Amino acid sequence: MLLPGKVGFAEENAWRFNPSYLPPQLASYFTRFGTPWTTLRETNLRLLLETAPKGFSPDWVQYQKSKGWQLKQSTSLVGSYDAIRVYLWAGMMNDKDPQKARLLARFQPMAATTAKQGLPPEKVDIATGKRTNDGPVGFSAALLPFLQNRDAQAVQRQRVADRFPDNNAYYSYVLTLFGQGWDQHRFRFTAQGELIPDWGQECASSQ
Repeated sequence: MLLPGKVGFAEENAWRFNPSYLPPQLASYFTRFGTPWTTLRETNLRLLLETAPKGFSPDWVQYQKSKGWQLKQSTSLVGSYDAIRVYLWAGMMNDKDPQKARLLARFQPMAATTAKQGLPPEKVDIATGKRTNDGPVGFSAALLPFLQNRDAQAVQRQRVADRFPDNNAYYSYVLTLFGQGWDQHRFRFTAQGELIPDWGQECASSQ
């Protein structure tokens, strides 16, 4: 497993991980360099699948030696501003990548609650699946590659168009850069994780 950093994430018998820190595309790309990257790609998939018991990814999660993932309900086990990137990365994966179908299936509850409520949740209790509040417009943009239901996707696309984040909403703006950019076919990834930009498109302002 790839730790988030050198300091503060490893104890004697426990380790903390952020599932959104390693996009599966990058894990796939690095496999061309052999070990340990080939193993890391598979353990990264396990991290994403095994830490979402109700179909929602956590911001942070702990693994304890001999006890496994700590997924019992607690105030710290939520999916929110970090976890939204997990769905973004999964949605942008190449359809020929065998990991994509498994991830979309596991995270189907996130797609379902977004379609049902018309808006993505701001926070989700990972242990119960209970949502709290509606997410900002950047969350809608992040889910554009992820949502497979065209009607649900259209609702979020319209929200992004109507409420495009201003320059002060930095995080929503960055999520929109990725989500809307992918939705407008400005870039894609190969099954091997390589970035394919569409240099033929002219830059356009959404304002």
